[in-house]
Amino acid sequence: KIGSSDLGGTLTAALGGKRPRITAALKSERLDVADFVKPGPPEKADAAGQSAPESPESSKSDRVFPDGPLPLEALKAVDADVGVSIAKLVAGVEIDDVQVKLDLRNGDLNISTLKAIVADGAVDGGVRLNAAKAPPSLDAKLTVKGFDVGKMLKELAVTDLLEGALNVKVDVRGQGASIAGLMAGLNGQTSIVMGAGRMKSDALDTFIGGPTKFLTELVAGERKEYTVINCTVSRIDIKNGLATNKALLFDTDFATIAGKGTINLATEALDMTIDPQPKSATINTAVPVLIGGTLANPSYSVDKLAAARKVGGLLGGFVFPPAALLGLGELGTGEDNPCLKQASGKAKATITPQPAPSITENPAGAATDALDKATKGVGGVLKGLFSK
Repeated sequence: KIGSSDLGGTLTAALGGKRPRITAALKSERLDVADFVKPGPPEKADAAGQSAPESPESSKSDRVFPDGPLPLEALKAVDADVGVSIAKLVAGVEIDDVQVKLDLRNGDLNISTLKAIVADGAVDGGVRLNAAKAPPSLDAKLTVKGFDVGKMLKELAVTDLLEGALNVKVDVRGQGASIAGLMAGLNGQTSIVMGAGRMKSDALDTFIGGPTKFLTELVAGERKEYTVINCTVSRIDIKNGLATNKALLFDTDFATIAGKGTINLATEALDMTIDPQPKSATINTAVPVLIGGTLANPSYSVDKLAAARKVGGLLGGFVFPPAALLGLGELGTGEDNPCLKQASGKAKATITPQPAPSITENPAGAATDALDKATKGVGGVLKGLFSK
């Protein structure tokens, strides 16, 4: 027992042969990572007590995915056959009922069992990371059902922006000696389905930042503390590092936002279109926005032709081809998901006389301004995630 953590079971080590081999069956009622990790040095503060800002050299980067080599040589130092059962794992957030079964042979790590309850969501899957060959390869399959994204964000003290349960499926594989290398040749698919939820309007304003409230007004309509989310669906197919958004819908009582396009994971280049469709008679306030540039440095422009057609009433609802929706239905949300119906064309968006939001007189400029602030925030999160 160390601190509040306990760990018991059996462990044997065979020291003969080319590499030591460890066999273990371990069990814990509570395991707190903080009991085993030495805290880092405190952040430097200036005379006013404020944390020192990042230097321009450390914060400036034109890439999100780092290209430094992954520290995989340690996987070749020992072989292992390990089973671990943890009733409660504390690692920034609380994770319940953790079950892990792994086998490691000469750098080939196969986590055949990976189960847990995270933010009320059931995680089930497996990961294989083979560093025995060059280049190393990754194969990951994970499903998550009933994941409470709002609970997770609050526990991590990130934001109280969103409440709702997600079902997620990830099936990806690739080869590379770095995260950038893995991304450049990645193949597979990701799917997300969300049912009813809500987002806090003030938190959304904070996330977007600045005085522009175009997106929150468009999505939320008449100003309220919370904006109701009807549903969200997303499917991304990845082939040789090119991620193609096959289906993306985000629906509230006041607007439906559709997205399409690609992200080149090798170059990090963006080629996306965001198309908001308000459910009010004022349909000319929402214009399609093109997102280009890169993940680290996105750029924005208005799709003028599509905007002109929308103002003229020439564009109708959007319907995704049936092949784009494969796999989304099986994720389900325990309800009749309206986004799946709308994406398939079985239930089309209708323009209803909702209270029209007060939109700036320059919706095109407001849209690009708001998206600029929002996606730069997302880019910062991605950089922080992959730099750790």
